Amino acid sequence: MDQLSNELKKMVKAGMGAVATGMEMTQEAIDTFAKKGEPIYQQAKAVVTDAADKVMQAVNDGIQCMNVKPGVEEIIGKVKELTQDEWEQIRGAVDDFFAQAKESAESATPDGAADAETPEQTESAEEAKEAAEEEAQTTEDQLDE
Repeated sequence: MDQLSNELKKMVKAGMGAVATGMEMTQEAIDTFAKKGEPIYQQAKAVVTDAADKVMQAVNDGIQCMNVKPGVEEIIGKVKELTQDEWEQIRGAVDDFFAQAKESAESATPDGAADAETPEQTESAEEAKEAAEEEAQTTEDQLDE
């Protein structure tokens, strides 16, 4: 029985040794795989980061393209770049616009008077036109400077 007991002990120890060796080999394999995978991981990380940056840039470009209405600062900047001739063309177009608006209002009623307008509305429209003309003059003066 001693011999059987010794053989059993030997088998148990062999099994434990196999497990320990397997664990060591597994740990070595994991370390080796991790070392080999590190450069690939870094490359993949760089590719993903670059792709994300490109997507964000494309989204920002798309948003800017959709914003076609210029801002006030952009319009003022363009107005400051106008020549005297261009400024006079704009003034003529604005005058034509107001003349057409006046004609439309006069032709809207049989007697040529705008029945729907109250004196306050007429006064308000005239004040708006005067304010626009003053702003145009101020801009023209700034261009001349």
